[in-house]
Amino acid sequence: MPLVTNREKDPIPDIKSMTMDEGDVLLCSPVKTGQNWNFEIISMLLQGKAEYQSIGKVLTWFDVRPLSEIHEQVPRPRVICTHLGLSWLPTSLRFR
Repeated sequence: MPLVTNREKDPIPDIKSMTMDEGDVLLCSPVKTGQNWNFEIISMLLQGKAEYQSIGKVLTWFDVRPLSEIHEQVPRPRVICTHLGLSWLPTSLRFR
């Protein structure tokens, strides 16, 4: 079971039906595979400049925070991160 830090609104029940906005990028990778580096690189490519994001990567984890909070607090274009396995991903986000 993924880590949930905010017990007031558990993101896990909403994950299966989650959808993303046009232009959002899903960064899905196992633990210890360089997700921090990839987050920064993809963010820089989306922003069109070699500058670190002012927000932290932890704010973009949909397995820790509800997607509605991510949409409210993270500016576009968004890189949304997760360490969840394929079976946990929403069916709308899986590769076919």
